[in-house]
Amino acid sequence: MKASKGKTKGFPAKARCAYNFFFKSERAKLLGESPKETKKAFFTGLTKIIGAKWKSLTPKGRQPYEREAEKDKERFVREVASFNKDQQVQV
Repeated sequence: MKASKGKTKGFPAKARCAYNFFFKSERAKLLGESPKETKKAFFTGLTKIIGAKWKSLTPKGRQPYEREAEKDKERFVREVASFNKDQQVQV
């Protein structure tokens, strides 16, 4: 039987992609526009709406989100290097 791989305590959060940053900003806009009583029901179709908007974005429109994703990737690489360095010290 294989041992399950659990999360390593203290391991940095994975880098998010450009779509994740776009989704977060669009979700806030869309939920802010809908009445409170319909927010829960509205969420089921939210991913389809945001996904369609993402597909229709031009490369220029995606640039701000891609820059954020690149910064997050750099953060992740730094934090993983620091984590690995700390792990070697503890061994």
